[in-house]
Amino acid sequence: ADVMARKKPRGDESPASPSTPAVITLPDALTIHGVRDVKARLLQGLEQAELVIDLQSVREVDTAGVQLLVAVRRARLGAGAALRWQGEPGVVSLAARALGLADELALAGEA
Repeated sequence: ADVMARKKPRGDESPASPSTPAVITLPDALTIHGVRDVKARLLQGLEQAELVIDLQSVREVDTAGVQLLVAVRRARLGAGAALRWQGEPGVVSLAARALGLADELALAGEA
């Protein structure tokens, strides 16, 4: 997923002020069928100084969903920007481990 490509998102999250992190809650299904919409929302968050991705609602994830999260984390790290995971990672953590990408996501805390 080319997360760095900029598109105007349809985001339903409120923009964050400079002192408030942008919190993006992921949907229950983070799969190939909806990853484009999630990508648009995450692109908006890339513009913020601090980004929090809430994983609590995710009940289904596939390779495309994990790849998107890895790309977002890499983009944040490359920009020297903060990224935090919020909520129980559950299925996201299981999928990342199965794909050998658990270290890439660093779901246990600050990235």
